Amino acid sequence: MSESEYSGMDRRKFLRANGYIKVAYTILSTEVEEVYQDQIDSIVNNISVSGIAFEAADELPVASLLKMDICLPLVEKPIQAFGKVIWQKKNDDTYNTGVAFFWIVEEDRQAIKKYIRTKTDKIYEETNGQL
Repeated sequence: MSESEYSGMDRRKFLRANGYIKVAYTILSTEVEEVYQDQIDSIVNNISVSGIAFEAADELPVASLLKMDICLPLVEKPIQAFGKVIWQKKNDDTYNTGVAFFWIVEEDRQAIKKYIRTKTDKIYEETNGQL
Protein backbone atom coordinates (compact mmCIF):
# COMPACT_ATOMS: atom_id res chain seq x y z
CA MET A 1 0.00 0.00 0.00
CA SER A 2 1.49 3.35 -1.01
CA GLU A 3 1.60 6.36 1.29
CA SER A 4 -1.06 8.14 -0.75
CA GLU A 5 -3.43 5.18 -0.28
CA TYR A 6 -3.01 5.03 3.49
CA SER A 7 -5.44 7.24 5.34
CA GLY A 8 -4.97 5.96 8.88
CA MET A 9 -4.12 7.72 12.09
CA ASP A 10 -0.40 8.08 11.27
CA ARG A 11 -1.23 10.60 8.52
CA ARG A 12 -3.21 12.91 10.80
CA LYS A 13 -1.61 16.28 11.42
CA PHE A 14 -3.67 17.23 14.50
CA LEU A 15 -4.88 15.45 17.62
CA ARG A 16 -8.52 14.43 17.59
CA ALA A 17 -10.95 13.86 20.42
CA ASN A 18 -14.07 11.77 20.63
CA GLY A 19 -16.99 12.62 22.85
CA TYR A 20 -20.66 13.40 22.90
CA ILE A 21 -20.79 16.55 20.79
CA LYS A 22 -23.79 17.73 18.82
CA VAL A 23 -23.42 19.33 15.41
CA ALA A 24 -26.13 20.92 13.30
CA TYR A 25 -25.24 21.41 9.66
CA THR A 26 -26.75 23.11 6.66
CA ILE A 27 -25.77 22.13 3.14
CA LEU A 28 -24.75 25.28 1.28
CA SER A 29 -23.78 23.72 -2.04
CA THR A 30 -22.73 20.52 -3.78
CA GLU A 31 -20.62 20.06 -6.90
CA VAL A 32 -23.76 20.09 -9.02
CA GLU A 33 -26.10 22.69 -7.56
CA GLU A 34 -26.75 24.93 -4.61
CA VAL A 35 -28.90 23.29 -1.97
CA TYR A 36 -30.28 25.40 0.86
CA GLN A 37 -32.15 23.40 3.45
CA ASP A 38 -33.01 23.29 7.12
CA GLN A 39 -30.37 22.44 9.67
CA ILE A 40 -29.76 18.74 10.21
CA ASP A 41 -28.71 17.51 13.66
CA SER A 42 -26.01 14.88 14.08
CA ILE A 43 -23.53 13.45 16.58
CA VAL A 44 -19.78 13.96 16.15
CA ASN A 45 -17.45 10.94 15.90
CA ASN A 46 -14.34 13.06 16.44
CA ILE A 47 -13.10 16.62 16.13
CA SER A 48 -9.77 18.38 15.59
CA VAL A 49 -8.75 21.97 14.99
CA SER A 50 -8.75 21.22 11.25
CA GLY A 51 -12.00 19.30 10.84
CA ILE A 52 -14.75 17.08 12.10
CA ALA A 53 -16.20 13.61 11.45
CA PHE A 54 -19.88 12.94 12.11
CA GLU A 55 -22.73 10.61 11.18
CA ALA A 56 -24.88 12.07 8.40
CA ALA A 57 -28.34 10.69 7.75
CA ASP A 58 -27.98 11.21 3.99
CA GLU A 59 -25.26 10.90 1.42
CA LEU A 60 -23.33 14.14 0.93
CA PRO A 61 -21.26 14.43 -2.24
CA VAL A 62 -17.54 15.00 -1.72
CA ALA A 63 -16.78 18.74 -2.07
CA SER A 64 -20.18 19.75 -0.64
CA LEU A 65 -19.94 22.94 1.41
CA LEU A 66 -21.48 22.96 4.88
CA LYS A 67 -22.23 25.54 7.55
CA MET A 68 -21.93 23.89 10.98
CA ASP A 69 -22.94 24.85 14.50
CA ILE A 70 -20.90 22.69 16.89
CA CYS A 71 -21.95 22.40 20.55
CA LEU A 72 -18.86 21.68 22.63
CA PRO A 73 -19.35 20.79 26.29
CA LEU A 74 -18.75 23.75 28.64
CA VAL A 75 -18.78 26.27 25.77
CA GLU A 76 -21.65 28.75 26.11
CA LYS A 77 -22.61 29.26 22.48
CA PRO A 78 -22.26 26.94 19.48
CA ILE A 79 -19.07 27.22 17.47
CA GLN A 80 -19.81 28.20 13.90
CA ALA A 81 -17.59 26.80 11.17
CA PHE A 82 -17.73 26.32 7.44
CA GLY A 83 -16.27 23.19 5.89
CA LYS A 84 -15.95 21.01 2.84
CA VAL A 85 -16.86 17.30 2.74
CA ILE A 86 -13.63 15.45 1.96
CA TRP A 87 -14.76 11.84 2.42
CA GLN A 88 -17.80 9.76 3.27
CA LYS A 89 -18.30 6.06 4.10
CA LYS A 90 -21.65 4.29 4.22
CA ASN A 91 -22.48 2.56 7.50
CA ASP A 92 -25.64 0.52 8.07
CA ASP A 93 -28.12 3.40 8.27
CA THR A 94 -25.87 6.47 8.16
CA TYR A 95 -22.86 7.93 6.41
CA ASN A 96 -19.66 8.56 8.37
CA THR A 97 -18.64 11.96 6.99
CA GLY A 98 -15.30 13.81 7.17
CA VAL A 99 -15.30 17.58 6.80
CA ALA A 100 -12.28 19.91 6.63
CA PHE A 101 -12.81 23.39 8.06
CA PHE A 102 -12.10 26.19 5.62
CA TRP A 103 -13.39 29.00 7.87
CA ILE A 104 -13.56 29.18 11.64
CA VAL A 105 -12.95 32.08 14.04
CA GLU A 106 -9.61 31.72 15.85
CA GLU A 107 -11.31 31.95 19.26
CA ASP A 108 -13.49 28.95 18.32
CA ARG A 109 -10.48 27.02 17.01
CA GLN A 110 -8.83 27.61 20.40
CA ALA A 111 -11.98 26.34 22.18
CA ILE A 112 -11.72 23.11 20.14
CA LYS A 113 -8.02 22.86 20.99
CA LYS A 114 -8.82 23.28 24.72
CA TYR A 115 -11.54 20.61 24.50
CA ILE A 116 -9.11 18.17 22.84
CA ARG A 117 -6.43 18.86 25.45
CA THR A 118 -8.95 18.26 28.25
CA LYS A 119 -10.01 14.94 26.70
CA THR A 120 -6.46 13.72 26.02
CA ASP A 121 -5.24 14.80 29.49
CA LYS A 122 -8.10 12.83 31.05
CA ILE A 123 -7.18 9.70 29.04
CA TYR A 124 -3.53 10.11 30.05
CA GLU A 125 -4.52 10.33 33.73
CA GLU A 126 -6.91 7.36 33.52
CA THR A 127 -4.18 5.17 32.00
CA ASN A 128 -1.47 6.39 34.42
CA GLY A 129 0.53 7.65 31.48
CA GLN A 130 0.41 4.29 29.68
CA LEU A 131 -0.89 5.31 26.25
